[in-house]
Amino acid sequence: MPQMPLDVLIEIFAFMHPRDLLNLARTTKPFRSLLMAKTARKMWEAVMARVEGLLPCPPYMSEPAYINLLFFSHCHSCLKSNIQNIIFEFGVRYCNRCRSDLILRMDACADVHFRINPLKGSLERCFSYEVGKSDDRKWFHKPELETFCKRWDSLEDDLARKALIEEYAARVRLIDEAVGAYLDWKSGEKARRAAELEEIRATRVRSIRDRLRQEGWGEEFDKMSPNWQSYLELENFSAKPEPLTDRRWQNIRQDAVSFMERAKSDRLAQERKLVLLDRLSKFSKAYEEFRSPMAVLRDAKSDLDPLPMDLAMMSEFKDILNDVGGADMSVLEDREQMRPMFESATARWRQERREELTAKIRASNILVPPDIADPLTLAISLFGCKACSRRDLQYPAVLTHLCNRRYDLPADDYEVAVQCVWSPNNLRTSWRSKYLFASVDAASHLRPILQACGLDPDHATHRDVDQSKAVLIFTGSASWSRGSKINADGTPTLIESYIKHEAFVDCWRALSYRLRHPQLPSRWERVSDNEAKKIQDKEWESYAWVDMYKTTLGCKYCPFAIREEHMPRHLKKRHDIDADEGTIYDHSYQHEDAAPEYKSIYLKRHDNGTSEAYFNKFESDFGLFSLFMGADGDSDAAEWDSDMDF
Repeated sequence: MPQMPLDVLIEIFAFMHPRDLLNLARTTKPFRSLLMAKTARKMWEAVMARVEGLLPCPPYMSEPAYINLLFFSHCHSCLKSNIQNIIFEFGVRYCNRCRSDLILRMDACADVHFRINPLKGSLERCFSYEVGKSDDRKWFHKPELETFCKRWDSLEDDLARKALIEEYAARVRLIDEAVGAYLDWKSGEKARRAAELEEIRATRVRSIRDRLRQEGWGEEFDKMSPNWQSYLELENFSAKPEPLTDRRWQNIRQDAVSFMERAKSDRLAQERKLVLLDRLSKFSKAYEEFRSPMAVLRDAKSDLDPLPMDLAMMSEFKDILNDVGGADMSVLEDREQMRPMFESATARWRQERREELTAKIRASNILVPPDIADPLTLAISLFGCKACSRRDLQYPAVLTHLCNRRYDLPADDYEVAVQCVWSPNNLRTSWRSKYLFASVDAASHLRPILQACGLDPDHATHRDVDQSKAVLIFTGSASWSRGSKINADGTPTLIESYIKHEAFVDCWRALSYRLRHPQLPSRWERVSDNEAKKIQDKEWESYAWVDMYKTTLGCKYCPFAIREEHMPRHLKKRHDIDADEGTIYDHSYQHEDAAPEYKSIYLKRHDNGTSEAYFNKFESDFGLFSLFMGADGDSDAAEWDSDMDF
């Protein structure tokens, strides 16, 4: 073939890609001799001209070298394949390993600098360099520097060396011009290729749609939301930049059908959700009409009743609201028919919660005497919470515990709709006891406390404990103190000597302290009436610090509970009521879920038989210690808002 007439060869070569022509030149010596000759330059230029957008070969490079740089992705040092990064300043491709060996930082080129600097040469002027992407450092090509040094050392006079500097400087100017043009071309090629791939992908998506319509999914496409239309373009089976052939369609058909099934399922779920939201809105309006005749401000007892979202989850309403057929919704607008349904459902909700909690007590290790018909009335029937670590929850106050409405993943579409209506910010859910458990350890700690009060632990009820006037001290951690002064003659004189005990005005505060210090021996003592009076006086003194007391308050206008310091914000935002420290209790009440506060009241018993009580405000729940250390019985994580205050 090399012996064919040159004009015939040129005509043949003109139809070849430059990459193919260079491969041909590498096949045999005759082709190499023909194509690598200087006389073949016009042939290379003609071949390169057929590549749309390809830049002309820079004047400092040969056409084969230029084609090798652009169209062959091997490392120019070790021949490693698939090297995509072109260093056009040096006319090479290097793998990472060769790059670290053959490209030098500017500070590693000091030897060359000291050679050319006396003759007014510089590294930047004489040599092309690459600028780092992250640190703007300048990197130079080691082979180029070595070649320069060899030529430099072979010259004997400064005039020749100046000429060498100018030769390299002129070459750098050519490289700089070519690099700028190359970067523009590369950016354009990248955009062009991206557009080509995008068009291929778009054509593939259209082909997938057409084939799915042929299989009966046309109606679903017509109803498909814009979001799902865009999701289709992002799926792995449709995002590939490959034309869709019959074979490829068979490979992805099941994935495409599965996608359409998911899209249809989601559409039906959204349509169902709209239906449910409409029904639940009517239900909410019916509930407000049921409440309006007895519209009074909420109080602590209101928190013991179910909320509308609780009622909506009950079977008598859920069967109507969640009916998939043509259920008659006119009942929601019949006030006379809805009133007895609401009253009956409320009573049943209370009874079911009572039975549910009773079952937890009976299934636990809390020993309930067989003659007790209702275990929930017993003082030792206490509940703990896995979410916030409270272990002294009593019935019925446990119904108001905020963690019982802590957000949880909805079980079905109906529950999703319920939460959208009554908890749009997903901060709470309908009442559930998943975090509650019978608090056996709290019951065991309470027994010696009840005995010290003179009550029967097996039969004492919550009412008995609340009505008990016993005041206790904890003798399991008493501390002894002795103070004296030194007289002038060196003899000591006793000033005071006493034993100090923690004091508690009721059993629940005593239990709260005991739960904080379970490692101490459980020893309690009921104090005399005289000492009880002193302790109770200090209890009243502690209320002077009520401005620093952080408790949980409930809103009188809506089913909302939050820490006291945040309630004014809620009142202003939701009810346009300005409340301050003096008026906040006109618009709120102490929520049943408030934990018993710990007040550091101590009883000192002196050796001379006298006693006194004192209050340490710095150790109390609402004292400075808690402000600095964050010691607080309630959990901010369990707070929720029914109206998206957060």
